[in-house]
Amino acid sequence: MLKVIFPILSFLLLETSKTESENGVIINSVKLKYNPADAGGIKQGSNITLTCSVDILTPSGQSPQISYLFYKGQAQDALLKTVTIQAQESQYLIQSARPSHSGYYSCEVEAGSQRKESVFSFITVTGNLQTPVLTIRPTEVILGDLTELCCTSEEIPPLTFIFYTHKNGLNPVRLHETSSKNKTATHQLRVTTDTEQNYSCTIEVPAARSVSKHSEVVQLSVQNPFSDPMFEIEPSNEIFEGDKLTIKCRVMQLLPHVKPQLIIMKDTTPISTGNTSSVVFSKTANATDTGKYGCMARWNSVSQAIRRQVTVAVPVSIPTLMSTPIGGNVVEDGSLDLSCAVLGGSYPITYKFYQDTSEIPLHQITLNATTAVHHIVSIKNGHSGKYSCEVSNSADQITRTKKSQYVTIIVRGINQEDESSKPSQRGPLQHNQGSLKKSMEVIYSKIGNITHPKLNQPDSDMLIEQQEADSDRNHEGDYTNIMPCQGNVTEDDSESDCEADYTNVTSKRKAASADSDTSSDETNHVLYTQLDLAALQNNGTPQPQGPTIYASIALDKLR
Repeated sequence: MLKVIFPILSFLLLETSKTESENGVIINSVKLKYNPADAGGIKQGSNITLTCSVDILTPSGQSPQISYLFYKGQAQDALLKTVTIQAQESQYLIQSARPSHSGYYSCEVEAGSQRKESVFSFITVTGNLQTPVLTIRPTEVILGDLTELCCTSEEIPPLTFIFYTHKNGLNPVRLHETSSKNKTATHQLRVTTDTEQNYSCTIEVPAARSVSKHSEVVQLSVQNPFSDPMFEIEPSNEIFEGDKLTIKCRVMQLLPHVKPQLIIMKDTTPISTGNTSSVVFSKTANATDTGKYGCMARWNSVSQAIRRQVTVAVPVSIPTLMSTPIGGNVVEDGSLDLSCAVLGGSYPITYKFYQDTSEIPLHQITLNATTAVHHIVSIKNGHSGKYSCEVSNSADQITRTKKSQYVTIIVRGINQEDESSKPSQRGPLQHNQGSLKKSMEVIYSKIGNITHPKLNQPDSDMLIEQQEADSDRNHEGDYTNIMPCQGNVTEDDSESDCEADYTNVTSKRKAASADSDTSSDETNHVLYTQLDLAALQNNGTPQPQGPTIYASIALDKLR
């Protein structure tokens, strides 16, 4: 038993003694020197010797093991050499130095538990850096694929690798930059429609501020998986509301295994999709369909799109023509305003004013407005006649046109007396519209059944009385759809019970729409204008056509 324990104790005592000896090592300083001296730079191809020495104190009679480590770079980027010896100095030889050997160098010494570094020394090697080599793997790719650019140099790291792209064969443009402690650097590239085809690389030694020449240019071959999108809008990108709008998006597949997704979108919202070579969207257009439409083709990370603006125009509504003064009776040398208005329609709107059947407009104007006015400063006798207006707007090459009703204008002389103010003699009522005066005014005293006309003055103002018992009837039916009087009307029987002598008289209600010719006064009388009184009928026998008579009807306040 004692024979076994004794050797173990002897070994532990020796190790303890050795550790105590090594712990007694003291490193005073570490220095790095190089030869030849750097006076304005060491020439390229020269040999450089780095010497690392240590000032060390050791226990008497001891020669400890000393480790020497040689580094390049301020952050000890590259470990050049490691050696462990008992000597108090060690060397590292750089043969055929290159400019990439330029930079900061240092060494580090380890002995026992001690460790110490030297200060940095900067070495400059003059000359040109070696030109790097660029490779691309693979060089033939499809849009959406990944490829890798690899730049290799024989210079001494650390190095900065710079990748360039050559746009349209012009000067290189920096694409990517990376630092490496190796002699090779790579850059992955996703191939898109914007990917360039020509590439090169350079290397740079930051410490020496030296940059190599560009590598040879390498070309990348890119193939499209499908053609550029084709976008069709029918009938055109400018249409009228109510027309059929059809949008087609299609591509040509260039590779059999590639099936792109097609998307038709309005603004940023998809409205139709498909995984075929063609997608169609169709609908009846309305004004809200105006917007920017797109056709997009997608496959993997590749997408191509084309966009076009679609404008849906609203056709003009039927216009209403109104005259000022109201009623169409204008004194010679007075002024006349003809106002043409529409309820709606996309701008711009073209307005044309016509007299009688002339095809040449009196006035034409295009406005971004729903009303246009034609002003006649001095009315002459020749201005009498029928007037109308025409409105139109366009979408693409198509024009929509609407025409108004006719308005009759009668020009009276300045000295002409009002026929309604002259006393009239009662005479037989003729079945001829031409026998009525142009200034005829019909007054209804109350709303009720129409009985028969009374002529206060021959061929002039007519007063139609009503029966008190029927005063509460709705006025709309009181003088519409009146049947022609049966039998000849003479002076003797003008008081007979005749269900009205005029046909097709149409009433208009109070608070009429903007395109009517109705106005109301402050006494709640309602003035009705431009009522077309048809010719008198006789037993259903057609009568000769006479001039159209327009009358004004004043209604008392409705009960």
